[in-house]
Amino acid sequence: MSYTLRKMVALVTCLVSFTAYSQTYEDYASQAGENMLLYRGSQAVQYRKAHNGNPYWYSQEFKDGSLVYNGKEYFNVKLNIDAAAGQLLILHPNGVSQITLYRNLVDSFTIDGKEYYNLKKQGYDVQEGFFEMMLEADGGIRIYRRIDKILQDDIRYHNQGSGDYEIGYYDPNYKRNVHPYFYNKESFLVIQPGKILTARNRKALASIFRKNKELRRTIENL
Repeated sequence: MSYTLRKMVALVTCLVSFTAYSQTYEDYASQAGENMLLYRGSQAVQYRKAHNGNPYWYSQEFKDGSLVYNGKEYFNVKLNIDAAAGQLLILHPNGVSQITLYRNLVDSFTIDGKEYYNLKKQGYDVQEGFFEMMLEADGGIRIYRRIDKILQDDIRYHNQGSGDYEIGYYDPNYKRNVHPYFYNKESFLVIQPGKILTARNRKALASIFRKNKELRRTIENL
């Protein structure tokens, strides 16, 4: 093959590759439609190391939701929370691409009817990340829940209900020969007029309202 012919073949190959890439991006953008801004984040973290449990707030399933992002409301999107990374994820309409949204642009969102807030962005002196609204009570009391999934490695820990040491939730695919697991750390935040309180677990949360029996009972049943 002559030098000139080799150059022509290389050029055609480059053009074909570029065209294929362009069509792929065009399809990606076309499927995203008016929500394209939401799908410009980075690819979601892939946890490839074998582990028990999952890194998500509830489960790995993306569910119907809505959000306020960079001051604009978006509806009918598929969302999930990576509770290990503390990030909100969105599923592209192609059903494959999982995108990490920029946390500093997320004001609030809903997933499967549950409400979540970026309280740090709203000016509260709290941890970075998201908080699930659990209860609004008289006197301006608001109670939020936070889930952190922490990757640990301990042979003593078992699936929920299988022994004295538990990962904190039930994993139907639990493997006894796999030691790394995502531990479920649950904590709470109470916002009252002029006051913010934290509780490391449900017992500590209930003790905050030990003088309010009705509210305490409500909390115990959350």
